Amino acid sequence: MARVTETNPGALPSVGAGDVSQHLLPLGPAGNGTLAAEPATSRLSTYAPNEFHLKPGAFAVAYDGTQIAFDVQPRIEAGVKLAPFRQIFEHTGGKLYWFGGTAQTVRAVNSSREIQIKIGEKAATVNNQTVKMEKTPFIDTGRTIVPLTFIRDALDVKINYDQKSGRLLIESKK
Repeated sequence: MARVTETNPGALPSVGAGDVSQHLLPLGPAGNGTLAAEPATSRLSTYAPNEFHLKPGAFAVAYDGTQIAFDVQPRIEAGVKLAPFRQIFEHTGGKLYWFGGTAQTVRAVNSSREIQIKIGEKAATVNNQTVKMEKTPFIDTGRTIVPLTFIRDALDVKINYDQKSGRLLIESKK
């Protein structure tokens, strides 16, 4: 698969749902262009985030009852709930693509959404509509971190958070 060249770093190829160009570089576990071979989830009969250790300020996340495994933990910073975008978006059946260099952009595509996030910019694009984030997206250990309010708005999902238990459940509006 070809890597994106930066002859015009501001211009990204257009990608429609179901139409993934060969010019895109899949975002792998380390952002190195390889596809993840390991599963990102484990199916649990009951959602029990206390079965593993969370760092202070971190919380567990499940998408439609399936716990999500993160290599960078979701957390709360300055009162804002944040999480890596990749692992959550992949639960929608989507794929993510990284454009490095000066572009610093993630493009995410599934059957109903096309999302573009530029690192350092609060405005993202969801299906050609601008969506503002409450906190600027950033990179942490190779992962794009976004506010969960953006996840809610971009994916049109319900999010419920139990502050005492540190549990967060994302539910699709099926």
